[in-house]
Amino acid sequence: MNEKMQAELSNGAKILYLINSLGLGGAENLLVTTLKHLDRKRFQVDVCCLRRSEPLKQEIENMNIKIYDFKAPPFKISDIKIMVYCIKKLRKLVKEEKYDIVHTHLYESSIIARFATFGLKTRIVTTIHSTDPWLESTALKDKIKKYIEYFSLKVKPTVNIAISKAVKHYYLKNFEFLKKDIRLVYNFIDYDKFKYAHKAKLNIDSAKKVVLTIARFYEEKGHIYLIKAFYKLITEYKVDDYILLLVGGGPLLEQVRDLCSELCISEKVVFLEERKDIPNILHYSDVFVLPSLYEGFGIAVVEAMAANKPVIATTVGGVPEIIEDGVNGLLVPPGNVEALTQSMLKLIRNQQLKQKLIENAAIKVKDMFSAEINVKKIEKIYMGVLKNEY
Repeated sequence: MNEKMQAELSNGAKILYLINSLGLGGAENLLVTTLKHLDRKRFQVDVCCLRRSEPLKQEIENMNIKIYDFKAPPFKISDIKIMVYCIKKLRKLVKEEKYDIVHTHLYESSIIARFATFGLKTRIVTTIHSTDPWLESTALKDKIKKYIEYFSLKVKPTVNIAISKAVKHYYLKNFEFLKKDIRLVYNFIDYDKFKYAHKAKLNIDSAKKVVLTIARFYEEKGHIYLIKAFYKLITEYKVDDYILLLVGGGPLLEQVRDLCSELCISEKVVFLEERKDIPNILHYSDVFVLPSLYEGFGIAVVEAMAANKPVIATTVGGVPEIIEDGVNGLLVPPGNVEALTQSMLKLIRNQQLKQKLIENAAIKVKDMFSAEINVKKIEKIYMGVLKNEY
C-alpha cells in the first residue's frame, strides 16, 4: 500500500494514549517522545492519565494535545471501587470521542482499558515495559494479579508491543497464547536532545569527576551494590578524585542515604531529586552506571550512550541487546560488587577504551534506538490495526 492510500485510510483515525500518571518515569518519557515524533497529519491523538498529570502535562499541552486526568488516588489492582470508577470513566470517554485505538502503558492502565472497551469496536494496543518478577511469583497476590492480566487479554484481544526481545520472550513464557499478538519495537529516544544538551549547573566541586546513575530508589535498581562498589573504589584503590551522583526519588532513598553514612562516604555521594533535565545531568558525568537487578530494557543506558558517556550496566533484561561487552559498553553480573568496582576502575584508568566505547555506542543508538526509526514502526502497527490485519 502506497503512502497516499495509507494516509487516506488513517485520515481521522483517533488514538487515545492511556497511562497511570505523567510522572518522570521511563514509560512516561517514552510517551512524550512518541507524541513528538508521531505523524499528526495521519493520527489525531489525546492523552489520558489515571492520576497525577504533572510534571509532564505542560510539555504535552504545548504540542496542542488534550489531556484527560481522572484524578484517581494512588491504588492497587485490588482496589475494586477505584478500578470500577476508572473503567466507567474511560468507557464513557471512549464512546463519546469515538477513539479507534487506545494505546496503553503499564499494568493498571492496560487492565482498565481492556475491560472498559469490552464490546466496543475500539482496539487496544499495549506497550509492555518490564520483566517484572511478579509474573512468575508463587505469592497469592501475584497469582491473582497474573490471572487478572490473563483474563483481561482473553476478554479484549490486544496487540502488544514489547520494548526488547527479553521482554517479548518473558511475556510469551507466561502467556504463550499471545504468540501472534506481540511485536518488537525497541525503546527509543530523541537522539539530538541528549547528544547536544548543555552541561547542567550543579553545586558540585568542579575539580571532581562524576560517576552517575539515574534511577528511582527501588530494590530492583541495585543502588546498594553500586554504593558498595564505589566504597571499594575509594578505600581499596584510593580513587579520591571522583564523586558518586545519584539522581531520583523513591521509597528506599533514606535507606540508601543511611548506607552511605554507615560506610562513611556521605561526603563523596551527592543525591539529587527527580529531574526533568536528564540530558543536562548526563553531560555533567564522566561515567554512567546502571546497576539494576532486572530491567525490561534500560532506557537510561541508551540516554547515556547518546550523551557520549561510557556505560557500565548489568546483564539483565534487554540491556545485553543494547550493550556488547567491551565494544560499546561494559557488562557486569547483577549484584556483583567486585565486577562493578573493576569495571569502574577500568574506565577511570583506560582512556583509550573509554573513547572506543563512546564512539561505538553513538553508532548503535542512532542505528537502533532513535525516535525517527521506531515511531515509524509504531505507526505501521497502528495501520495494521486499522486495517484489521492483527
